[in-house]
Amino acid sequence: MDFENLPLTDLIRLRQNGAMPHIVDVELGNVKELRKFNSVECHLVLYPYCREVSSDDFTFSPYEEYVADVTAQNRSAYIKRGMILDKLFGIFLGIAVVMIHIIIGKEPIALFDVEPLIAIFGAYVIGKELWEDLDRLLINVTKKWKLRYTDDYYSYQLEKGTTLARYSTWAKKNRYGKATIPAERMDFIRHSNSETVRMWFSGDDFWSFEEDSLHILSIHLAPEIMDEFNSAGFMLGIKLSFNRATLFSSRSTEVFQSMSRNDLGCLDAKGDWIDNGIFYRKTSTFGRIKHFYDSGVKRDIKLIDNMKTN
Repeated sequence: MDFENLPLTDLIRLRQNGAMPHIVDVELGNVKELRKFNSVECHLVLYPYCREVSSDDFTFSPYEEYVADVTAQNRSAYIKRGMILDKLFGIFLGIAVVMIHIIIGKEPIALFDVEPLIAIFGAYVIGKELWEDLDRLLINVTKKWKLRYTDDYYSYQLEKGTTLARYSTWAKKNRYGKATIPAERMDFIRHSNSETVRMWFSGDDFWSFEEDSLHILSIHLAPEIMDEFNSAGFMLGIKLSFNRATLFSSRSTEVFQSMSRNDLGCLDAKGDWIDNGIFYRKTSTFGRIKHFYDSGVKRDIKLIDNMKTN
């Protein structure tokens, strides 16, 4: 994927609300250019520098609310994504038990033979439990390799296609003064001092909009901590992934840039700060196996458009 074909300039746009300065709207720009990708991923992390400010003092809206609803088993626009590999591993062990019984057993398994059926079901259940440990082991062992077994980034899936969802989309445009696009997949992570939201957008969804920029979320700050938040500053980190898929795999270019106080830049592979730079990685993916085959820094690129009052 040629770097020159990526629509990077001012792709993430921050707009501080004039009437409510504790709300910052985050927009995704260059929408028409994003249509040429099969999917686009956008991850944001906000880390305040003031020690008196914690993750309890700000929210990523509406994704934090969606996760809270799902966790509380309330109806939500999102549902929990089902795990597949643990079930497949359980089925594999169950089949293995059957094959072993056929090979070394003196008699074939009868239709109502209870003991072998219990053994098969037990192997399936144990296999599902074992997969969680094996899954985590593979992630940890390969996390510094160029060929890695990666975590599943997204825990939640959007329920699409309902009539009420269309009404909700129309209402959001009136609320924010701009068309909004919900992530088809997402995840939200809260730590004591930071919050992270991960969003996955299908390239086909961008064809539904004529606008050049779309609202993707809002950052709500507690009004009482605004002075401390602004005086000490913060780090807003952005990761974007531009993906082109084939039948069984995909190739991606990932780019990283951060806003630290009023400075834009990135960290290179050595951890040194590069002003007005972006760090990039090129990857190929098959399922959850990911090959990192190229990386580096590009200078004088402004991925994030500085805050402006709207």
